[in-house]
Amino acid sequence: MIHPRTRTGATLTEVLVAIFVMAIGLLALLTLFPLGALSMAQAIKDNRTAHSGKNAFAIYEAYNSGVAGTTGSGIHNDPFVTNDATFLSYFTPPNSVAVFQGVPGSIPPNSPSYFANPYPGFSQLPTSAPQPGGLYLAPDLVTFSFDGASYPIYVDPWGWNSLKSSPTAVVANANGVPVPYWTVGNIPVPGTPPNANFPFGGFSSIPRLPLSGLATASLPNQWLDRWCTLSDDITFNEDGTPSTTTGAIQRENRYTWAWLLRRPKANDSTVVDVTVVVYSGRSLTSLGETPFVAGINPYTGNATNFVWFDPSSKFVDIAYSGTKPSIRTGSWILDATMEYYNPAAQLNVPDPHGFFYRVVGVTDVSSNVMRLELQTNPKKASFYNTADTGAYGVLVVMENVVEVFEKGPGWQP
Repeated sequence: MIHPRTRTGATLTEVLVAIFVMAIGLLALLTLFPLGALSMAQAIKDNRTAHSGKNAFAIYEAYNSGVAGTTGSGIHNDPFVTNDATFLSYFTPPNSVAVFQGVPGSIPPNSPSYFANPYPGFSQLPTSAPQPGGLYLAPDLVTFSFDGASYPIYVDPWGWNSLKSSPTAVVANANGVPVPYWTVGNIPVPGTPPNANFPFGGFSSIPRLPLSGLATASLPNQWLDRWCTLSDDITFNEDGTPSTTTGAIQRENRYTWAWLLRRPKANDSTVVDVTVVVYSGRSLTSLGETPFVAGINPYTGNATNFVWFDPSSKFVDIAYSGTKPSIRTGSWILDATMEYYNPAAQLNVPDPHGFFYRVVGVTDVSSNVMRLELQTNPKKASFYNTADTGAYGVLVVMENVVEVFEKGPGWQP
């Protein structure tokens, strides 16, 4: 009797099926590696961003200008922040005309600081007086015993240092002395004539200031590295030692920051709300600030010469011309509104905003209108009625901002 031999191996078909099933499993496993790498990169970014925010708040409290005659630590006590005359006296524009170099009466006596008046070169008049020459300017907050919030100030040594030789505008004051202005978004100040980028003329935006230490530093770049960049963000050589190719320890400078300051009460200099703005990969030549000063009235659908911030809605419409703005989910915008125009009284009324919002959705409404969905409702409106006139709403897209940290209201350093 013949007995068949028991087969102990596998056929080629079975091997191929097994390889196919294993390949599917390996492919599923391999997809986890890039996802894990992305998650790890995001975790590192979040960690370093939070670290930068903590450092920025600590530096804010510990900073001391070292300038004779000044007292108290904290950036809010820096003489450039407390006295606009001190700041402007340091600057000499490219035309070599010294600004405020001890010129008597150069600065209006009612503008002690940018907290009270973001346009110190203009003489501010009482609300009952007509504004001269069509320059509709907000009245000085301190002079009129304003008990509300002050104007915001953007203390941004890194950004100001890259723009110091080219201010946003230089306007002669009542004494004929040129006054330079650096503003967030490079938006011309009220009273400046229309141009190609701003066909409506000067609007209002938040003043950008450095700190006095930057003006007096012998090596400005090293001063910026010390006060405005992540301290351990150091570039290393292949052997593990810090890079000193330029004569000093080099830092990557990927994470930098600025401070937005506001007094809850304009007349009280001891209480300051602080917002730390952390950047990632901010360029030394392009600050990545795109302003928008035109929008759509959500009630009527009509185009307006300002952006509508409505506390009852998370949506903000912006109008643009030319290239489509590079705004995406996760971008940060700044409500840089400083005042609104009252056509009946023919003057501007102080209405300082200065609030950051994260964009969580972007929709194309038409070929030149984008609708931004904000993470939170706007804190203040940029209009006082539903008409198409009578407001200033200024929106600035902050392209390199990765996170915004706030301490307030009424935080005392």
